This record gives sequence, C-alpha cells and structure tokens, in this order.
Amino acid sequence: MVGRQRFIRVLVVLCACVFQTSRGAVCGIPATATFLKPDVPFGDLDDSIRQGQRQGFAVNADSLTEVELNLHPINSSLTLRSDGVELVNLAEFLKDNGVYPETASVASHETRVAVGKAMLSFLEQRFGREIIHLADTSRVSGGAIYGEATVRHTGSSTLRNAHHVFHMDKLWDGVARLIGTSTKEGGVRATAHAHWPFSQQDFEDRGYSFDDYVRMVDAQDPGVLNLWVSLTPGMLNQHPIAFLLNGADGRNAISSAPDLNDMVSTMHVQIKNYNDTITVLRSSVASAETALWGVAPNMTFGQALLFYNDRTPHSAVWLTQEPEAERISAEIRVLVTDRPLQDAKILAGTADSECAGTADSECAVGAVSLLQKTATAPRSQMRPECLMVDVVIPAVVLTLLSTIVLHLVFRCVVDPAPVTYMLALGVYANFQDNLLFTVVLVRSHVIALQFQANPMASGCLVGAHKMGTAVGMVLVFLALKFYPECWRRPQRGLVAGALLQIVFSCTFALLAFFEVEGRLWVLWVMVASRLLLGMGGGLQVSLAWNLAARLPSEHRALHNLRLFVAGCLGLGAGPLVSSLATATAKFVPCGSDLNGSEGMLAFLALIPWMQLCLLLRPLPSLEQMADCRTAGGQSGARVAVVCLCLAMLVLRNLSLASLEVGTAELFQSKYDIEPGLAGLLCAIIVFTALPVQLLYERLQVSKQSNVSLRIMLWASLAAGWLLIFENLASFYIASMLFFPMMALSSGIVMARMQDYAMPDGSLLDRNTTTLLGLVMADFLGRGFGPISARHGIHMGEQLGFAFTQVTYAAVSVVLFVVSEVASLRTTQRKTETETDTSESSGDDSSSVASKGG
Repeated sequence: MVGRQRFIRVLVVLCACVFQTSRGAVCGIPATATFLKPDVPFGDLDDSIRQGQRQGFAVNADSLTEVELNLHPINSSLTLRSDGVELVNLAEFLKDNGVYPETASVASHETRVAVGKAMLSFLEQRFGREIIHLADTSRVSGGAIYGEATVRHTGSSTLRNAHHVFHMDKLWDGVARLIGTSTKEGGVRATAHAHWPFSQQDFEDRGYSFDDYVRMVDAQDPGVLNLWVSLTPGMLNQHPIAFLLNGADGRNAISSAPDLNDMVSTMHVQIKNYNDTITVLRSSVASAETALWGVAPNMTFGQALLFYNDRTPHSAVWLTQEPEAERISAEIRVLVTDRPLQDAKILAGTADSECAGTADSECAVGAVSLLQKTATAPRSQMRPECLMVDVVIPAVVLTLLSTIVLHLVFRCVVDPAPVTYMLALGVYANFQDNLLFTVVLVRSHVIALQFQANPMASGCLVGAHKMGTAVGMVLVFLALKFYPECWRRPQRGLVAGALLQIVFSCTFALLAFFEVEGRLWVLWVMVASRLLLGMGGGLQVSLAWNLAARLPSEHRALHNLRLFVAGCLGLGAGPLVSSLATATAKFVPCGSDLNGSEGMLAFLALIPWMQLCLLLRPLPSLEQMADCRTAGGQSGARVAVVCLCLAMLVLRNLSLASLEVGTAELFQSKYDIEPGLAGLLCAIIVFTALPVQLLYERLQVSKQSNVSLRIMLWASLAAGWLLIFENLASFYIASMLFFPMMALSSGIVMARMQDYAMPDGSLLDRNTTTLLGLVMADFLGRGFGPISARHGIHMGEQLGFAFTQVTYAAVSVVLFVVSEVASLRTTQRKTETETDTSESSGDDSSSVASKGG
C-alpha cells in the first residue's frame, strides 16, 4: 500500500509539469546545478574545502563541474517520510513573531532570532516533541546564538551566499567510510563527539547526555532535519533550492547505488576549531536513470521546505530561463528528540517559576542544575502541609470509602456459597492486579525521562509488573505439583500476594516521589519493585484461574470470560485513576507545585490495602467442591491444539498490552492530547470489552464459541489495518474495535485449550496448560507488549505501531486455522475409536449368543 502511494505521488510530480504553462511544451524546469567531478577521489583533498569569503564554507571550484538538469515541480502532496522533502508554510508563525516582508532585515540579529523562534515553534507543533537547535558553522564563523536562524542573501556582501553544490550535510555511511569505522553508529558517534563542545550546554540544559544525542540521531526518528524558508519579498525567482527526490520505492539514486564511491565523496570541513564533514554528489548522479530532481517553483514569503539533513541531497540551482534576482532565505538545523513536547514544557515551566524574581545571570548559572533536578524527581519541592492536605488525605479518604463499598458488595451482593464467593474473589483479584498494572501507564514515560532514561525504560516500568505476575504463577504451579489439593485452601496464597502488593507498591511510590538525584540504579530498583508487586498479583490470579479450570466444561468458558472482562476493566480503570489524579492536581490550592504524578503514586500505594477487608476474615472452604476432571485420551492432534492455543494466548496478550501502551503514547506525542484526557480515552477503549462480553453471554457462548471466536479473530485483523490511518478519529475507532475483539477471544481460547488438555497426570494436563498459558501470556505477552509498543513507535511512529498490531492479529488467525484442522482430526479419531468400540462390543455379543445357542 505504501509503495503504491509513493508511486502515485511520483506520478503526480511527473504529470504536474504538463500544466506548467510558463514552460511551454517543455516538461520540467531547466536549471544548471553544480556537482563534484567524477574522477575526484573519495575523501579529503588538498584545499577541497575552505572557508568562504563570506560566512560559512565553500568547495574548491577546481573539483566541481556544472550539469544541466530538468527539475520537476514540488507540490504539497510530497511528504517528508516518503519523499524526503515536504513543502510547508511558516507565514503565520513569522507574523506571530513580528517578521513581515516589508520590514524584515536579515542583517539584523533581532530579525534572525525572531525567524529562528518562528521556525522552532513550527517544528514543535509539527512533531509534538522537544526540538533542539544544533550548532553549525554559523556559531563559529557568524557568532550566532542558540535559536538564531542562519540566513543567506545573494545580494549581500557580508551574509552567506546561496550554496551552489549538490550535497548532504551528513551521509552516515560516507562518514563511517571516511573515518574508517564499519558501522553507521560509529559515524554518528564520531560526528556527535566533534560537535559536542558547541552543543553540550544546549543538551545538558534540557537534561540530555552525550549518549542521548548519539541515540536520537542514530535512530533517525526522524533525527536531524533542516528547515529552509524563503524570506524573499514577493516571489522567489532565482537561486531556489532543489532536491534529489525519492522514487516510488522510497529510495533515491544514491541509496540504491551498488557502490557509494561512484555517487558521492565525503570529506572533512575544518573551520577554526569546528570539525565537521560534508558529502558532495558526483556528476554521475545526474546521469542516473533513477534520478528524479525537484524544485518548489515561485515560492512566496514564508513558504518553507522541510527535509532530512542526513538523507536528502539538496543544492541551490540557477534557473536558466529566469533573469538574475536576489534570494533571501533562512534555515535551521535541528534534532527532533523523543521527549513529548508537553513533558518538555513541564520541565521548562518549572525552571521559569524558579527563575522568577532572580537576576538573569543567576538564573543562567542555575539553569542546568535546576533542569537536572526537575528531571530526576516527579515533583518540585513542595511544602509538607500541601503534600498532606492536597495529596495524601484525599487519597486516603477515597480509598477508605472504596474499601467500605467493596466490603458491602461482598457481604450483601455476592452469593455466600463457597464456590461462588471464591470465584467472585478471584474476579476482584484479577481486576486489582490489572489496575495496578496500568495505573502507571500514562505517566511511565515521564518517570523514565525524570531519570534521563531512554523510552525502552518506560516500557520496562510497565511490563515488569506482568513479568512478576508470571513469576507468581510459576510458584503456584510448583505448589500444585507437590500439593495437588492446595487449591482448596487458598487463603495463605491470597494473603501472601496481598502483602507483596502492599510492600512493593509503597516502595515504588516512595522511590518515584522523593528526591533521588537522578541515579539510574534507583530506576532499576523501581523496576524490580514492579516485578515483585506483580508477583503478588500472580499468586492471587493464578489461584483464581486454577479454581475456574475445575468447573464443569459448560460453565468454564463463561467464567473465563468474566475473569478476562474483570481484567479488562482493571486495565481501563488504571489509566482512569491516573488521569483523574492528574486532572484534580490543577484545582487544589497547591496545584502549582504538583505535576500530576503525586496523586497517581498515592493511589498506587493505597489500593492494595483495600483487599484486606476481604482476606483478614475466614474464607469459605472448598473441601466439598467437586473436581471435574478432563475426559478423553492422549493424541498428537490434542497436543497440537493445546500448543497452538498457548501461542495464540501469548500473541493476543502481547497485542493487548502493546495497544494499551501504544495508544497512550500516541495520544500524547502525535495528537498532542494531555495525559489526563489520554488516560480517559484509554479507559474508554478498554471498557468497550464490557458491552461486548454481555452481548456474547446473550449469544450462549457454550453453543457458539467456535463461530464467535472465528468472527472475533477476523474482526481484530480488520481493525488492526484501520490503525494505519493517521487521523485521530480513525485511530480511536479502530482501537475501540481492536481491543474487545482481542481481549474476549482470549477467554475463549483459554477455554478451548482446557477442553483439549490431556488427562490429569499427563505432561500437558489441565493444571499445567492453565498455568503455563497464564505464565506465557503474562511474561511474554503483557511483559514484552509495552516494550514492543515503544519500539514500534520509536521505529515508525503510528505506522510502525499499526503494522506491529496487524502482524500479531494475522499470526493469530493463521494459528486458529491450523488449530481448527488439528481439532477436526481429534474429533475424527474420537469418532473412529467409538465406532471401533461399538463394533467390537457387537462382535462379542454375537459370539456369546452363538455359544449360548
């Protein structure tokens, strides 16, 4: 689909020249461009790069040659991701900063700063992330400051001229070859090391390290970009900037070339103490059949071009059919970070509030330490009475009220019959475990950033909980192997799980809340606390599932669904609680001292205490409950069905956990939704499982499970494809369809697996398959799901996330089809066995009758 869209865009570009009436019958815009001669060796040459007579640098003319090109018009249909360049408009941003065509003077420092501010504001709005202005030669040879745009004016004798040579500021493969390293990352690291003396303060002021710089540039998500804007009054008629565009396959003539040396040469740029590189295109690129050249004709004041600094070749060109005219432009080189813009504003806002009423020099000196301090603790220093009155007391009161309601529900509503009561207790345990799992979801990336950790660490903060849940289930599994009847006396396991949850939820909250000076080891202690917290939930949830596995077959599937729905409601309640805590922080008297994490952490520490009202009194005995054992013999087909169901459980839980984390992050980073509203939207997505489950019960799950499972699997695959559309409404509707289909089909898959389990005592008996399914689903599925979501978004933003979900759904469909074939063989063998048994019984009866005769 993506390839087809690129082909269509290229076709549009090619066909657009038909309508260029100013060019008559000629297709394209004729221009003269400058390239490196084809016989110039790769690498540095004597005097190949020198400082220009104006600011900046120039390539030695003896190494260059001119080539005639045919340029195709660039229009608004081209995109940065697909074509390498994008046409945008900054006119309103320039006006907002007081830059007008009639009065703008790029020779003025104030104008250049205002233009830079407008360009950075546009980029922040375009990507929804923090933007860092990277130092370049204008810092060295032009005395520019951070945020000041680099300007070019062809009619000036002092400002930079247009750069007439096709080049890329960075081509990492070329840099790696130049410095003798074998990897792209080596080239990135060497370049970052050379730039660090000029950019170090800019990064450290914002809480980034050298390794962060290398990581974000190397990820190319989108990485380093150039934004070039026309400041020419009226229309730009000469010296426009031209590009080598990507083809229909997303590659250009350089990236698809078999030998890099045939197309480019990378060389050092040394100006004063600034050590850089540049990659210049050879004239052989111009003759390549796959080369497609583009230019934005007749650009007006404020129109701009956004392109990759390290992937898109560009140059100023001479339009052969246009007269000489001045060109005025500005450009800025930036790094798009992986920090959401809202989090950056929180850090900057804290710094501004601390600097209020302080001398500028003192504020400048303390900026680094202040931002580092803000980046290592979830809150600013707040008065103890504010903490107690606005956070602790309200959370304690709400928890006590919720505990009273929980006690009354179990006392007055839940059936006191032992089996029913314990099943209800298991449903609540599953709800609570999943609530504790997702309550940190919305703020996890903020907490990770506070420790200056990468995005994967935020996934670990979430996923470690379910990995711990899997560990708890393994412990129950071992207990059942040595003491097969211990499930009848579950109180000790439930209480032990509650104590683990209480202790380590408090540990996590305290470490996240109080000042820890940004030490990274503290973050990993918090990850370990999440794992142990999840282990307590694993003890409780495993006992609940084990009890459900001993129900008669006709009731098992329905209770499995109820357990899954309870888990889904917990998954949705977690972000909801977090969002409400974040929202209420704005309305309390000390709200200016809160950042929204405090209330979430308070509830995380208090919620596990609620269950004590149910566990610290005698629980009903299950000694009289009948244990419904698995019927049927062993066969390879049954083993295949069980194994395939296990794989489906892992995939579906991997997909669910990925969806929960991925939607929360995309709502904030891509669609600029505040964390409170993002949590509410995530909760609504999860709560859609409840009406679907009620509808399913009305359809009599035990009679139509195969049909319903098939429908759910195909529906989830269709909804996964809808996640690709980069529109908030489409993305949200697709998520609301995708989640319930995936969640409820998991309950049916679990029941199906239990139906095909081996007889008790076998390797894959009911106990083993149930617990193994839960362990694998939680450890591999929900444990790695958040990490999978972060990685998919990191690699390809929403498209990367959507393709991950489609892959999970598609593989689940394939596994289901294969399991259907295996189950059909099991049924046929069972029928054949029954037939043989009947015939054998008939033969024996006839023999007895003849003997009697």
